[in-house]
Amino acid sequence: MPVGRRLRRLLAPALTLVLLLSLTIQAAPRADKLRADAVALVEAQAQKLYEMGDWMYKNPEPGYHEFEAVKLLTGYLKENGFNVEVGVAGLETAFKATFQQGSGGPTVAYIVEYDALRGPGGKAFHGCQHNLQGPAGLGAAVALKQVMEKNKIPGCVWVVGTPAEEIPPPAKGKMLAAGVFDGADVLLMFHGSGTTSRLAPGWSGVTLDSTRYLFKGKSAHASGDPWNGLDALDAVRLMFAAVDAYREHILPDARIHGVITKGGDAPNVIPSVAEADFFYRHPTREYVDKMGERMANIARAAAMMTGTEVEITNYGKYYNTLALAALEERAFAYAKQYGAQAVDEEPKAGGSTDFAELSGKFPAISLSIASKPKDAAGHSVEAADATVAEIGHQGMLVASKVLASLGIDIITDARYLKSIKDEFKKAGPAPTLATYKKVVRW
Repeated sequence: MPVGRRLRRLLAPALTLVLLLSLTIQAAPRADKLRADAVALVEAQAQKLYEMGDWMYKNPEPGYHEFEAVKLLTGYLKENGFNVEVGVAGLETAFKATFQQGSGGPTVAYIVEYDALRGPGGKAFHGCQHNLQGPAGLGAAVALKQVMEKNKIPGCVWVVGTPAEEIPPPAKGKMLAAGVFDGADVLLMFHGSGTTSRLAPGWSGVTLDSTRYLFKGKSAHASGDPWNGLDALDAVRLMFAAVDAYREHILPDARIHGVITKGGDAPNVIPSVAEADFFYRHPTREYVDKMGERMANIARAAAMMTGTEVEITNYGKYYNTLALAALEERAFAYAKQYGAQAVDEEPKAGGSTDFAELSGKFPAISLSIASKPKDAAGHSVEAADATVAEIGHQGMLVASKVLASLGIDIITDARYLKSIKDEFKKAGPAPTLATYKKVVRW
């Protein structure tokens, strides 16, 4: 073999390695530059994002009635070149906005919520800070879109508006069943908190069922002829008494809580209709299903004891959360880099949310960024007021920067996206009674 050919054969592997290293070195600065551009584009929108969040604070709308919030959010998306469809999955206040650059490429979906809590006297308020979520997601989506356009990066950006997080049945579950999320590679969301934290990788969270028990009896004069009545409220009271007895025997990390939503209209009339509404929770879907069976038997027994009838309606199911280290750790690092406050280094477990069901179907993350004082309780007026204060504005803007940076990484780094999907596939099924970590969280 000629000396020149032999030399080329010997040098070929080394030259290939040098080329790969060169490409990697070149790619890293490019990714840094693209992220910096995206962060700058978020900052350029800051005042508009603050104004949107403040407007929703002043004009809160409860779940499935967020008509003006949807107009506000979708209007901004349309102004910035997104195609918008309102009313997806048969839900009037759900929407999906899309942008495609070139052909092919990954799809990043930003999930946003915008419903307010139902407060005392029926007055809605943003005690769960959902008025920050829409602006944070929109700021990130617009920034990512503009970076992709400028640099001709192929891929798709979605913003999916999901109503009524606070009111079962879970809107995200309906939208999931309708295929609204089909085709997304990764789902990204932000939720305000008292601290900046991340979830421990793997399955966690608390599954939940929401169920109504409607008892029907027969009205009668409570003094004149009560013996002719069948008291539906008696059935509800007996159910609560039985549930109180049942609580002694449930697992330590299970919870049951309920209210009477109908209890009669006047003291001198035997109530012909009464209703109880219960939530019951546990870290495993398996045990929640068992609790549901016992709760149904309790309701039927209460109906038998009072001669009434009962209708049982399960109107919402919530599932475990799957957290991925590839997303959680990188998002947490970006949050600290961009100045997030109240950083808590201890990894957390998930709660009961409708986002959890999505995390079991798609790689997903819900950022937890400090946007209220640590001592402001969840679902409180103090938490709502923080959204229009500096801490809320700053937390929302940090979250938008993190969401935009994650979007850049997913769209431009095939190896990173593969690591996310590989971790998702390896996670396995949700926990069961035999496999879950028996830790009391409350």
